[in-house]
Amino acid sequence: MTPPEIPFRQLFVLLFMMTGPLRVVPSFAAMARNLTAADRSEAAFRAVRISIAAVVLAIFLGRLIMKSWGASPQAVAAASGLLLALASLQGILGKPDPSEPATEADGIAMSPLAFPTMVPPFAVGVLILFASFAQGNGQLVSMAGLAVGMLLLDWLGMRHADRILAVLRPPVLRVLGSVFGVLQLSLGLEMIRFALRD
Repeated sequence: MTPPEIPFRQLFVLLFMMTGPLRVVPSFAAMARNLTAADRSEAAFRAVRISIAAVVLAIFLGRLIMKSWGASPQAVAAASGLLLALASLQGILGKPDPSEPATEADGIAMSPLAFPTMVPPFAVGVLILFASFAQGNGQLVSMAGLAVGMLLLDWLGMRHADRILAVLRPPVLRVLGSVFGVLQLSLGLEMIRFALRD
């Protein structure tokens, strides 16, 4: 079986684009704008704990489930690529405003903060895809460490969202969002191409 087109060493870049602070912080700020500082902190911490559990399960159990269901890495690549392409198009073409801001931490921690903001379905698919090509538990542990590290960056970003958004004004975020959207769309199409080619 040939390795995926995207080299394993670039997983950090992929995770940064799909689940990193530049994606999470503005969404968190919008969702949590009516929360007290303590509730914002609690929501961020709870969402990170949920997200860490999700990515670790995806990495260590995802490939086992994939194999038991008879799904190939190419099928996971195609499904993840399609989800990524559709989500990117939605972002590029404009998406509706997020749901009403929460009034308590419980209202956002699981959904929509942990899922799908911090751990979108296409990121789970990418983690399962990379895990399916991992050579041994050492690489799986490295992947898990990388994913958990990204989620901890998200947590730091959410803790300091006001300061970050004071520097990265809405026009800057829109430009970055457009750049990341086009890159994610390209990545989604590349994943579909990889699946079809193999």
